[in-house]
Amino acid sequence: MDIYLPTQAEIRDKCREIRSLWSSRELFKRAGEPEPTGWMPPGTERPLTTRARSLRRLAGEE
Repeated sequence: MDIYLPTQAEIRDKCREIRSLWSSRELFKRAGEPEPTGWMPPGTERPLTTRARSLRRLAGEE
């Protein structure tokens, strides 16, 4: 029985591919940052101020 062991580059590429499908809110939630608190009308989303930082982390710039 053969066991497939992906290389680190293959794993990294697949992770980038999966993350590219995430919305900005999903990136924010997965970054481990607490969501902003406070009341907002139903059906609206609070702007995510750390989105740029999450995108930089995704691109490997940090």
